[in-house]
Amino acid sequence: YLIVIFLFSGLLIYSVFMPLDFIFLQAGLPLIQTFVVLINITINIVLNYFLIPIFGLYGAAISTSLSLIFSGLNLFIFMYFYKLILKYWLIKHFSSILFFLLIHINY
Repeated sequence: YLIVIFLFSGLLIYSVFMPLDFIFLQAGLPLIQTFVVLINITINIVLNYFLIPIFGLYGAAISTSLSLIFSGLNLFIFMYFYKLILKYWLIKHFSSILFFLLIHINY
């Protein structure tokens, strides 16, 4: 059960930032989105390298959760850096984020 809790917590936090992933593509910046994905893959590989030998399967779950959290934070930082937060995220995706959060709260 602990592994599922680790994975669920990472996915729950990442689900708040998930709509940000497509805004770079909508804004015509696919290279930035690719760069963010490469950073996230690197973080996941490094965390897996250090945590799996120590904690085994729990380390894999922890590293995946931490990777998802860092992934969401990276998206938010890059969106803020490119000033796309105010243009797209708050205007276009506020209703979808609210709907997504309501679904998670109800279940």
